[in-house]
Amino acid sequence: MLAWLLYLQKRDGGILFAPSGKNVSNGASFVSLYLPVLISTSLALAWAWVDVGSKRVEPYFQLSKPGGGSGEETILLDYATDFIALVPFRALRRRQWSVFCAGVATVFASWTLSPLMGAVLNLETITINSTVSLNQSPGPMSIDDQKQQMGVTFFNEAYTFLWLNGSKPAFTTPDYALAPVVFTEGAAVQDSHAFVEVDTTQYFTDLDCTPASLVDSASCEDVQDQGSSPYASNDGDCVTWVGWGAGPDTVDNDKRFSVQYMGFSSYHGAGLQMSCDCDSSNENLFLASITDRGSPQTPDLGLQRPNQTILFCRATYSRQQVKAVINVVTSSVVSATPTGPPSSLPLQSFNTSHFNFLLNTAVYSLSRSLEDLQSLAQYGVLNKDIGDANIPPEYFRMQNQYPNVNRLDYEYTGLVAWAFTKEVQSFGSYMDPVLLAEAFESAHKVLFAFAMQKMLEPPSDHQITSGTLSHEVAAVTVNEAFVIATMLILALLAVAGTACLLINARREQRQQVDPASLLSVLGSVGSSTATRVQEVIATSAEPEKALFLERFSLDSTGGSSLETPAPKINCVETFTQPSRKPEGGYGEKPYPRSLSLQILLLIFGSIVSAILALAVLKYYMDTDAGLPQPSQSSFVRQLLLSYLPTAYATLMEPVWVMLVRDLSVLQPFLALFGCGATAQQSLTCTFTAVPAQFSIFEALRRRRLLLAILGLMTLTSNVLSVVMSGLFETRLTTYTSKRDYNIQFEPLIQSPPVLAYNFVTNQHRSNSDYDYFYLLDQSIDPLHEFPSWTSTDFYFLPFDLDNSSLSNSTESASHEAQTTGFGMQPMCTSSNINISMTEMSWFDFSLQMDPSIALSKGAHAHSPDGDRCQSGGELDFYSGTPEDIQQAFMTENGTTSERLAAEATFQVNSGSINREQNQTAACNRYFATIWFRTNPAPYEGTLLMPRNGSHPAIATTALSCTTTLRVANFSVHVDLSGKVLNSTQLTPFAADPGSHFSNSSDVSLYEQMSAHWLGYTATNWDWHDAPFAGTWLNHYLKLLSGSDDIVNPAKPLPDANVVAPQVEEVMRRFFPIYLSLNKQVLKAVDQAANESVAGVILEPVQRVFFAPHAFEIAITILGVQLLAVVLVMVRRPRRMLPRMPTTIMAVVSYVRHSTLLSDILSGRRTLEEIEKDRETKYAYGVFTGTDGRPHVGIDRVEKMVRAGARPRKRWWQGTGKQAKKDDAKALKETPRTVAGLWS
Repeated sequence: MLAWLLYLQKRDGGILFAPSGKNVSNGASFVSLYLPVLISTSLALAWAWVDVGSKRVEPYFQLSKPGGGSGEETILLDYATDFIALVPFRALRRRQWSVFCAGVATVFASWTLSPLMGAVLNLETITINSTVSLNQSPGPMSIDDQKQQMGVTFFNEAYTFLWLNGSKPAFTTPDYALAPVVFTEGAAVQDSHAFVEVDTTQYFTDLDCTPASLVDSASCEDVQDQGSSPYASNDGDCVTWVGWGAGPDTVDNDKRFSVQYMGFSSYHGAGLQMSCDCDSSNENLFLASITDRGSPQTPDLGLQRPNQTILFCRATYSRQQVKAVINVVTSSVVSATPTGPPSSLPLQSFNTSHFNFLLNTAVYSLSRSLEDLQSLAQYGVLNKDIGDANIPPEYFRMQNQYPNVNRLDYEYTGLVAWAFTKEVQSFGSYMDPVLLAEAFESAHKVLFAFAMQKMLEPPSDHQITSGTLSHEVAAVTVNEAFVIATMLILALLAVAGTACLLINARREQRQQVDPASLLSVLGSVGSSTATRVQEVIATSAEPEKALFLERFSLDSTGGSSLETPAPKINCVETFTQPSRKPEGGYGEKPYPRSLSLQILLLIFGSIVSAILALAVLKYYMDTDAGLPQPSQSSFVRQLLLSYLPTAYATLMEPVWVMLVRDLSVLQPFLALFGCGATAQQSLTCTFTAVPAQFSIFEALRRRRLLLAILGLMTLTSNVLSVVMSGLFETRLTTYTSKRDYNIQFEPLIQSPPVLAYNFVTNQHRSNSDYDYFYLLDQSIDPLHEFPSWTSTDFYFLPFDLDNSSLSNSTESASHEAQTTGFGMQPMCTSSNINISMTEMSWFDFSLQMDPSIALSKGAHAHSPDGDRCQSGGELDFYSGTPEDIQQAFMTENGTTSERLAAEATFQVNSGSINREQNQTAACNRYFATIWFRTNPAPYEGTLLMPRNGSHPAIATTALSCTTTLRVANFSVHVDLSGKVLNSTQLTPFAADPGSHFSNSSDVSLYEQMSAHWLGYTATNWDWHDAPFAGTWLNHYLKLLSGSDDIVNPAKPLPDANVVAPQVEEVMRRFFPIYLSLNKQVLKAVDQAANESVAGVILEPVQRVFFAPHAFEIAITILGVQLLAVVLVMVRRPRRMLPRMPTTIMAVVSYVRHSTLLSDILSGRRTLEEIEKDRETKYAYGVFTGTDGRPHVGIDRVEKMVRAGARPRKRWWQGTGKQAKKDDAKALKETPRTVAGLWS
C-alpha cells in the first residue's frame, strides 16, 4: 500500500486533491491527519497482545524442552513487570527468541511506527500539472477586416499602460502579442495562481535603425521648400527633408531639445511625412531625430551636424512558434520560450499600410471635408466610437515630464511621445544613437503588440490544441523519506511476526492451562517443585540465588495420581551451591518502582510540561496569527510538526502500561487482605493476561476502579498518539503586524485645476482631460484594475506605503488603515425639451431648449429674478454639397439611410442674462444629455429633415443631471501599489459636504463634473446612421449595458427611467478617477506635523496552527491523565509484599505449606472446584501451615492466625461499619514486619 501511495505521489504530485479551491474535504483531511496513526496504533495493540502472551508462556516453553530448563529460565523468569524497552535485551541475552522477536516488534510498533506513520501523509498546497484541451485562435483576420477593426483603440490602451500605469491587454506584453487561447467548455480553473503552458504563435516587430547621412537639398527632386534644414539619405534608398533648422534663433528660450518622427504616408492629413524619393517600397521606414538646439554649431563643418542625431529605422514584422505560460484568470503572459525559428509575417497577415497610417497621422482628423471623408473611409476609421477614434494627446504628458523639449504639439508627435515614456536623468542622453533607437523600438513594439492583438481572430472550436495546466490545489501528499522508513519498520515487523510463528510452531508446549492467574500457575506446579521451593525458602536467605541453576521440567512424573495426569513442573536437578552468580535483580523488587513517588512525580512533571507547552503555543497562535513555519523543507516540517508530537504520545504509552502492569500484579493480594475473598475474587484474576489497554474491562467487572482508570489512561494515550499526529496543520493565513502610516492629505478639497480643454475657445491647455476617460474605459472591463486608491464609487485619501520592511517573497502583502473616502452622488431626472428651427437648411439646423431644463424632480431652478437656467446647441450634417451629404448617408445597396440618430451633452448655463457668480454656478453644476431620432426624407435629390409645421420631426429623450459630494471614513485595504482590494464604511456620510471644501471650491468642482461630459470632438454633434457613440458618456453606456441600442438609429429612444441609473453609475465611477489624476485639488498635510494613522500590514503566509478540535482533545486527554497521576499518588498501595509475585517461584512461595497448595498437589480439589467455590475464602496473612509452623502467605481464612490488614481503605470497597471494624482488627493484629515469619 505504501509503495502504491509513493507511486501515486510521484505520478500525480499527491494522492488526494481538493475538488475545488484550496480546501480538501473532511474525509481527505481525516485520512491525512489521523488515519495512518490510527492504523499503526491498532497494529501496536495487536503486537502488545502478542508480547504479553509471549512473555507469559515463555517459562512453560522452557519447561517443556527435553530435560527442562534452569531456574533462571523457568520458575525465576520474570518479564511481566520489565520495562518494555529492556525486554528485547534480556531475551537476547537468554536467547529466548520468541520473546525477543515479540519485544522488538512491540517496541518498534509502539515507539517508532506510530510517529513515522503520522509523518507519512501531509496536507499542503501543491502545484499539479494536467493536460487540458484549448481552443486556439486561427490567426489574424483578413486584411479588409483589419482595416475596419484597427481603430486607434490600441493607442488608447498603450497610452493608459505607458503613462497611466494601466493594464495590458490579454495575451499581450510590451514586446509581443500571442495568439489567444481559451479553455474548452468545463475545463476552466478559476485560480489566480493557475497557469497554462501551450504551444502558440508569437507576433512581434523589430527595428533596424541606422544613422542617416546628410545631403544637399539639390540632390533631391520635387521637394517642396521646407526651409533651410538639410536632407537625410538612407544610402540613396530614401532622401527626405529632415525638419526644422538647428540654429539657436529657432528655439524657445526654455526649450532646448527638439525631437521628431517622420513616417511614410500618402494621407494628406498626416503630420510630418517623408518626402522626395521615398516611395512605397519604404512604407515600413521612418525617420527619427533629436536636435540639441542649445548646443553651439560649427558652420565650417558643412553638412556635419554634431548637435543632431538622425536615424532611419526600418520595421520588420515577424512571427514565431513559442511555448507560452499564461495566467488562467487574467490571461496575462508569464513567459514565452521559442520552439522554432522566427519567420517574416506574411503580407496578408497584418495590414502594415493601415498601421503605418495610424502611426503617422497621430490624431484622428476632425475635419469633415469630402476629401477627408474619402481618405478616412479608405483607412476604415469612419463610424467609430469616440473611444476608438480619439488618439490621446500624449504630448501633454511628455511636456510635463520633459519641459525642455520643443514643439510637442499634436501635429508632430507620431511615435515621439510613446518612445520617451521612461524618465531619464537627462534628456540629452538620447543624443546617443543606441539609446534613441532603443526608445523608438520599444514604442514600436508596444504599439504593434497592442494593435496585433486586436487583429487576431478569437479562439475557435475548430482550432483545438492541448496544453499543460499548472495550478495550486490543496492535496494530501506523501513524504518519501518517512514512507521508506515506515516500510523498513513494517518489513521488520513482518520478519518478527514470521519468526514468532515459526519459532513457536516448532516448539513443544505441554502446559494445558493458560497461566493467566495465580490459581492457574499453582495448578501447574508439581509436588517436587513445591517441596524444593519450600526447602530453599526455609534454609536460604536468598532463595532465588539457590534455585538459579537448578533444573525444572514440565512433565507427567511426580504429578497427581489420576489416570492421565496433567503435566506438572517438577524439580529434576538440584545444587547445593550455584556455580555462577545469578542475574542481578532477583529478590530486589518487593515494591513496584513505577508506583514510587519519584516516578509518579516525573510522570506528573512530563504531563504538566506538555500542557504548558500546548498552552503557550495556543497563546501565540491566537495572538500572532499562527506560528512561522519551522522550515521550508517538507521533511523537516513533518519531523517537527508530526513526528515529534506523536513520538511524545507514544513514549508516554509504555509509562501507563508499566503502571497498569504493576498494579495488576498487586490486585489479587489487595483482594486477599482483611477479611479475605473467594478464589474467584482473587486467585483467578487475569489482569496481566491482556494488554494494559484492555484490562479496563476486567477491572470494571471486579470493581477495581483505580486499575480501570489507569487502563483508561493507557487507552487515552493511544488516542493521544492519533491526535498528536494531526495536532498541527499548515495553512495560508493573513499575518498582520501593526504600524503607523503617515497621511498625505487632509479631507479638504481646494480649487480644482482649470480644464485642459477650454470649451469656449476650443483651445488645449497644460494637461490632458482625456486621461479620465481612458482609465474609466479600462475600469469598466472586469479584467482590468481600478487606479490606485480608487474603487467603483470612492477615492480614498492615500497614506504612505513603506514596503521596505517586507520580504521579497511577500508580493501579495497588503496594507489596511482608516482614511477618508470621497465620492459623488449623481441624480438624473427626465426633462422635456422643445426644438425650434432657427434656420432652414438642407444640411444643418440648430436647436434651443424651450426655454429651460427641469433640474430637480420636475422643479425648475429659478434665479432670484425669476429667470430659468437654459442651454442649447447645434446638430450639423457634414459640410458639402447636397450630393455629398446624400452620399455620406448612402447604404451599401445605394439607398438612403432610413433613420438617423444623434447624441448631445450640454452644460446648463444662464444664457445671456446677467447674473451673480453664485447664480451662474447654480446653473452650471447641471448638465443635460439628450438622445435624438429622426427620419430623413428625399427632397430634390438631397436630404431634408422632415418637420411638423415649423418644427423638425425629431424625437428626443433628455436627462438633466447634477451631483452632490459624499464624504465618510472608511477602513481601506490596499495592495503594495495602492490598488484598493476592499473597503468598509465606518461612519455615515457627512451631513454637510460643504465643510470639506475650501472657499468656493465646491462651485468649481461641481461645474467641472458637469463640464467634463461635454463633447470633446467639437462643440457641435453629428447625426449618424450607424450604431456608434460620438460622446464619452454614450461610449460607457454601451460598455456597461453590453448593447449599442442606446445609439442605434434603428432602435427606439432609450427610456429615461431605465437609462438614468446607468448615467448615474457612469458619473459615480468617473469622480474617483478624476481625483486620482488631480491630487492637487486636495489639501496636503503639513509634513512638519507628522500626522499618522494606525493600521496593519497584512501578509498572506503559510503559518502553523492547531488542527480544528485537535488542541481541545489533546489538552483534555492530558488534563485527565494529570488527574489520574494525582489519584495514583494519593491512593497508591503501600509496601506489603516481601517479593513481587511475577515468577512461578514467587507465586509458590506465597502458598508454601498451605492447605491451598496441599489440596492442589494431592488432587483433593481441582482448579475448577476451587474457582467455583463461593463458600471458601482465602486471605493473605499469618497462617499455621501444614508443617505446624506459622507462615506469611495465602491460605484459607480459618487457617489465619493474624490476617493481613488491607493496605488502605478504598472508597470503592464499601463503607459498612462491620467492614471498618474487621479492617481495624486485622490491622491491629498484623505484625509490623513479616521478615521473621518468612522462614
